[in-house]
Order: sequence, then C-alpha cells, then structure tokens
Amino acid sequence: MIGIEQITLKTGQEVIIMSHRDIIDTIRDTLGDPLADIVAAELAHATKSYEDELKGYEADIQEKEGIADSYAASLRDISDELEVIEGLLEAPRLNRDKVKTSSENIRKIIDETF
Repeated sequence: MIGIEQITLKTGQEVIIMSHRDIIDTIRDTLGDPLADIVAAELAHATKSYEDELKGYEADIQEKEGIADSYAASLRDISDELEVIEGLLEAPRLNRDKVKTSSENIRKIIDETF
C-alpha cells in the first residue's frame, strides 16, 4: 500500500495520492487513457506477481516450521531415551537388554525423523 503523498504536477495542480487508483486516475486525467491503461495493467501484474511470491514464501515458512517442530520433537524423544540409559548406567547391575532397547528406540526415532 502507498502512504499519503501530496504532490504538485508540472501543471501546478496539487494531488493527493493514497492508492494505486489515485496514481492511475492522475495519469488518466493528465496524460490520457492509453498510458493510464498501460500503467494500470503493469501495476496489476506487479501486484499479482508480488502476491504469488508472498504466498510461496509463506508456504516455505510453514513447511520449514513443520520440519523444525518435527526435529524438536525427535530431540525431546531422544533426550527421554538418554535419561533412561543414564538411569540404567547408574544402577548397581547393568541390564544390557534395557540399554539395547533404549538404543534401538533412539535409532528408530532418528530413522523416522530423517
């Protein structure tokens, strides 16, 4: 969007521009319909291109946020499994089957994430 601008034309006329429509109307009034139509078409095309590009960026951001959330969840799950392993290592007797199960769980988490 355009801010409010007050400009003086070469003719001495002062106009206030608050939108693309004001620009087109000023061109139409001072330079005629053909040029105003060309500028209007170019502005419409530029606006459409900008909106399409913006939608693409927004889709990319949502995709990357989803990936980041997935990685964060995986890291939390791995952290939980590491706590289990740390607890097993502190026990007076090492239960290799439980350590193996936690290790396999970590491997599954990594495989599912990537």
